[in-house]
Amino acid sequence: MSLELGLKGTPMSEVQVNEEVKLNRGDSALIGTVRLKPNRDKTVRLGHPWVFSKGIASFEGINGGLVRVFCSQNTPIGIGYVNERSNIRLRMLGHFESDPDRLIFRLIKKSIERRKILNIPSNAVRLVNGENDGLSGLIVDCYHRVLVIQIGTLGMEILKDQIVEALDLLVGAPVIYEKSTSISRKEEGLKSSNGWLKKDEEVGLVEIFEKDVRFLIDVVEGQKTGFFLDQRNMRFWLKDHVEHKSVLNLCAYSGGFSLHALKSGASKVTSVDISREACRQMHLNTELNGLKNHEIIEKDVFEFLTNCQERYDIVVLDPPAFIKSKKDLLKGAKAYREMNRLALEKVKNRGIFLSSSCSYFLDEGFFETILLEASLLAKRDVQVIHRHSLALDHMKSLAFREGEYLKTVVMLC
Repeated sequence: MSLELGLKGTPMSEVQVNEEVKLNRGDSALIGTVRLKPNRDKTVRLGHPWVFSKGIASFEGINGGLVRVFCSQNTPIGIGYVNERSNIRLRMLGHFESDPDRLIFRLIKKSIERRKILNIPSNAVRLVNGENDGLSGLIVDCYHRVLVIQIGTLGMEILKDQIVEALDLLVGAPVIYEKSTSISRKEEGLKSSNGWLKKDEEVGLVEIFEKDVRFLIDVVEGQKTGFFLDQRNMRFWLKDHVEHKSVLNLCAYSGGFSLHALKSGASKVTSVDISREACRQMHLNTELNGLKNHEIIEKDVFEFLTNCQERYDIVVLDPPAFIKSKKDLLKGAKAYREMNRLALEKVKNRGIFLSSSCSYFLDEGFFETILLEASLLAKRDVQVIHRHSLALDHMKSLAFREGEYLKTVVMLC
């Protein structure tokens, strides 16, 4: 099924772009210059988008503005932008780009075109995935006719008008909402920024679909950009394993895993989330799909697991990021370990446990060590039967391993 984008619901594959539009034309005299120290260009040439402060030999230009990047031998490498306040001093745009004219337009167009071949059965898709699409500091998600953008860096903040203009020309969505609240903005010297960048029609709850399941999402008040698009493939995986099974969905948010499970024949689903608004959305989404046997509990997950006596055929655990920075690693790891231990105790023998972490600072190896420790504490013999990271539209660059923030492990208990 094609992603519906463009005015009047034109399928994404049919969206036409006027190649003659002269967009994002800049004065080359205003483009700054960065030279790297000797032997500091290797990772950049391989496609990595970041250069830290110790790798910069010289910088001339406007802080946050575009720069031409040269190696120590004065050979041009590409184009990026600099923030002298950030430890990540230089962020590259694209790979081996040399022409600043219409650069943002070209990169966003390329990013959107990549998604055309994925045949994602949803009208909710990530169109721009930051560094992985050569657009460090920019996220763009599409929810039917609404675009939500996240800007996390000074360079992208300066380019905001060009970003909106490019999206308007390429997608034609009547609504663009900015939801820039990431921790990185503080590190970049920016305040949080929420608001409508384009609003040609009134917007309330937005209805999206994934295969045969529908959701109402709130792009303004909802978590992240409104929905957890990155777990789409795991929701689809779960559909094939839930028939006649009881399911416990922990940190359920708006019920993504829960509704897919009910739609695919689960006998009963219990969803737990501490957020009253999340539980309200789950009730709305359950009614929207005409589903029954959905128990929705507004409670802290630790408290629920401590007092719960029931065991389930399948337990899904997708908690928020407990590790926000490197200094939180050990404390956050302890929280993950305890929550996974408690959750494992609620899985029936020969049941399935799906556990995720979206903490950027927790790598896959350490996460699996935590799961091992949790299983030993819970006295459960587990076997890994499936692993997954990100949904297809969250495609990643092989050169940017830091982009692997989401880890999901499925275990047989």
